[in-house]
Amino acid sequence: MKFPISLLFSFIAALATGPALADDTPTPDGELHITLKNAEYVKVQVNGEDTDNTEFEKGGKVLIIKGLSLSSEHNAVTLIPATDSGLKPAELDVPSKDFKRSIKKRVLYMIANKTVTFDKMSVEPLPDAPVKPQDPGITPPPPKKDDL
Repeated sequence: MKFPISLLFSFIAALATGPALADDTPTPDGELHITLKNAEYVKVQVNGEDTDNTEFEKGGKVLIIKGLSLSSEHNAVTLIPATDSGLKPAELDVPSKDFKRSIKKRVLYMIANKTVTFDKMSVEPLPDAPVKPQDPGITPPPPKKDDL
């Protein structure tokens, strides 16, 4: 009598835990959520290549980059603000260990969060135009008087 009861309990326990995930189940791609402090709607490069796999939220202040590979050790992300803003591009190195599990509506996401403040470009003063030395032997003629 003990055997059928223990078999029944083991069957119920297996149903309650759900199917076991195999080790060869592919891991989902990562998402990087970046809060932009002093810029909005930036151009994005991932590992040196332009990407269009982005979304903007909150008026361009939050950038979401989707489809980042978690199989590599890190992802190099470059954020390029508009050229007229006077801000330098920012570079991020996002290691795969920064991605944390997040489950939304039964879907597994791997999400990393970062905050970026862009540095201002240093404005170098234009060098003064070189002064041409005048030849001391030649003097310009005096201005002519106008009779009007």
